[in-house]
Amino acid sequence: TIELADCPYRLIGAARAWCGPFADDLEGDRGWRTDPDGTDDATAGAWERGDPSADRRLGVRAADGRSALVTGRAPGVDVDGGTTTVRSAWLTVPDGRGATVRLLWTRVGGSAGPDDGLSLRIVARDEVVGPVEIPIALGPTELGRPRWRPWSAPLPDGFAGHAIALELVARDAGPDDRGEEIG
Repeated sequence: TIELADCPYRLIGAARAWCGPFADDLEGDRGWRTDPDGTDDATAGAWERGDPSADRRLGVRAADGRSALVTGRAPGVDVDGGTTTVRSAWLTVPDGRGATVRLLWTRVGGSAGPDDGLSLRIVARDEVVGPVEIPIALGPTELGRPRWRPWSAPLPDGFAGHAIALELVARDAGPDDRGEEIG
């Protein structure tokens, strides 16, 4: 399950200055598309928007409101047999100071293989730069009680002034253990 934290500065009209060109609380449709290139091959657990509380095992609700981007939202379902991708709408990275990508994520369950996990891929519309993939949570992770975890990374050099999309990529590269929720 994953949720992008919305921008609290929106309340005082300073969202663009403090949160950048894109902030999404996932409560409404702001252009996220699943399997944007038609290449996803996961046999179960594709990305969807919803409240992760549909499965009581998860122990978490959407961090802000009622929606999050979720893989394997139905009880007992996880990402299986491949990759599932969700892509944001296109946004233009401003020139000048560096940009940072921030999100909240959680992961539930058993044993992930070394190639299983979640990553952020940055794609430039003009394909002059990238794509660049940044790991968020890969391989076995000591999880404890499910909770939202903050994650951030600077946008790599070269994307300023370009239209980009953010892609969240969840992978199950090994045998199905039916105990892993990624997202």
